[in-house]
Amino acid sequence: MRIFRVVSVEKLSDAEVKEFFEKAFKKVNMEVEPEALEDMVKFSSGLPILMHEIGDAVFWNDEDGKISEDDALAGIFDAADRIGKKYLDPKVYRAIRSPRYRSILRKLGEELMPFSYFKKKEIESKLNAGERKVFNNFLRKMRELGIIVPDIEGGRGTYKFVNELYPVYIWLENQRSLKSNF
Repeated sequence: MRIFRVVSVEKLSDAEVKEFFEKAFKKVNMEVEPEALEDMVKFSSGLPILMHEIGDAVFWNDEDGKISEDDALAGIFDAADRIGKKYLDPKVYRAIRSPRYRSILRKLGEELMPFSYFKKKEIESKLNAGERKVFNNFLRKMRELGIIVPDIEGGRGTYKFVNELYPVYIWLENQRSLKSNF
């Protein structure tokens, strides 16, 4: 017996996301700079769960009642970390045991920021021979896990993440891995 049913919610438009943030922050008497609002809308990807996480993180990062772009970006990084730990860690980092796959993921993390897409050839050029051998399998696995999709607009061999926070989290994990090696 299920207590909670899964409810499918369509992605919201940028205008709807913008309206959500404007109303939410207005309710708590906070002003949002246009650049900050633009960043929050972009990284929310129209997904209510991401909107909630970003809004909450931005709210708690602000100290003066006026949300600047710096406040928004700090909140976006915090939200990416939360979302990554909830959804990417179990889906990707715990599922991928192969040292080669993990190495590819780290190299992908080096290249991502600030992009949510990548070209297969560009990443392949940074891989060693062993990683290149398994790269197609890696991409297939990432597609199966629902992390990336082919980016038709970007052309053949271009992939994009299903939301804007996943590449931020992969980049953050790469940065943490670099720090732990020192």
